[in-house]
Amino acid sequence: MNNRKKAELAMLERVVQFEEDHPLVPPNPLATQHFAEVAAAKTAMQVKGGVKDQGRGAFRAAAQERRGLAKDLRAKMREIAETAKVLSKSIMPGIEQQFRMPNQTYQDLRDRAQAFVTAVEPIKQAFIDRDSAATFVEDLEAAIEAFDVATGGRNAGLGSQIGATAGLTATARAGIAAVRALNAILIKRYRSHPDLLAEWTAAQRIAGWPSQAATTPPTISGTPVAPGS
Repeated sequence: MNNRKKAELAMLERVVQFEEDHPLVPPNPLATQHFAEVAAAKTAMQVKGGVKDQGRGAFRAAAQERRGLAKDLRAKMREIAETAKVLSKSIMPGIEQQFRMPNQTYQDLRDRAQAFVTAVEPIKQAFIDRDSAATFVEDLEAAIEAFDVATGGRNAGLGSQIGATAGLTATARAGIAAVRALNAILIKRYRSHPDLLAEWTAAQRIAGWPSQAATTPPTISGTPVAPGS
């Protein structure tokens, strides 16, 4: 969760605490509704923040694992490519062209590894005769599969992180809108209670940014309306 979202969540937490410390007497049904909206937004942001952190952790773990698997995959491919060079100079002219090492991108690596499997399968005995492991093709296929699993984990982690980030933004926006609506009510309620008004003003301020929550847009039947609407 970035600093902006942390500040927004902290503001929502303060507003929830303010309601607990200073329940409205007599109650205002619309204020009660908006306080409930703030509380819901606060809880949702906490949950989404956890999901985002979890997604980031999964992404980083899978990315690190994939780097190691890519190194192993390249080593297996390089061994095959070196043997193909020997065969190309003796009994299989030109065969080395089918076993060129890939470029640096992970997609190139994965594509070339699969091409190695296809090309080497019909002639694998020639590689085994030159001391490649009897299971070297199967070992390469297993390395490709492990690489794919790590790639999938990385993508899933990234997707979870992106989704949670978008959810955090939308949820924070809804919570801030509820606080703005509350502000339109409470500045009237606390007009003759400067101590409570000051406490409320401090509670609904987003630390580190100009106070958006304290700026009350025009209202129609208690519903905030964006300026210029």
